[in-house]
Amino acid sequence: MFLFRSIFDATQDFMQAEAFIKTAKTVARYLKPDLLIIDDMGLKRAPKKSGEYLFEIIMRRFKTRSTMITYNRPL
Repeated sequence: MFLFRSIFDATQDFMQAEAFIKTAKTVARYLKPDLLIIDDMGLKRAPKKSGEYLFEIIMRRFKTRSTMITYNRPL
């Protein structure tokens, strides 16, 4: 099972969850898939809290699940 989300959709998911006090449910949704693909990283400026949400998901998935981040910027 995998989950594909753009960084903007993922950030929006967490901001809505925070507003409706459902953050734990949203975190669980992002921790469950065997592969999480986050697309469009660095395409444009993301909201301030997006880094915190992304960091938490990556750290909680570390050593247990695979996470792929894609972007269209040159290295």
